[in-house]
Amino acid sequence: QFSLELPEYGHGVFTYYLLKGLQGEADGKAGGPPDGVIDADEIWNYVKYQVMEAAAKKGNPQTPVFQGSTTAGIPLTRNMAFFQEKQRLQTFEENKKKLTELFRKGIIQLEHFNCAVTMLNAPQLDPLLEGLLSGKISPDVFNQTFSCNPQ
Repeated sequence: QFSLELPEYGHGVFTYYLLKGLQGEADGKAGGPPDGVIDADEIWNYVKYQVMEAAAKKGNPQTPVFQGSTTAGIPLTRNMAFFQEKQRLQTFEENKKKLTELFRKGIIQLEHFNCAVTMLNAPQLDPLLEGLLSGKISPDVFNQTFSCNPQ
């Protein structure tokens, strides 16, 4: 078989999908859920399927061949997007818990609570909300100066 080169990929099909897999797309492609670590089995399953499918669509059968026997559990790289999303969700939950506690104790107003929880998903936190959550500004200052402008 001939190795398919596609200008739109900037590489051969195999190299293109190998790089995409190592950048995170292969995570969870060996039967388990994504865990942030890409191992040899995951990369092989991902690359083989993607290369065969992409090459077939272009009328150029290409079947990657794996030589070797021990691949299970050998980590190759990390899926940084997985870890960044995990950290974002953890931070969101911690901040939501802080806001909920402040609201339950009657320290912040309902209107501010609802808006602030919505704003937790914004790419950048409102400076007043960030100040409240970090303890740099008091709840009194927050209640007096915070206005709801969700992005």
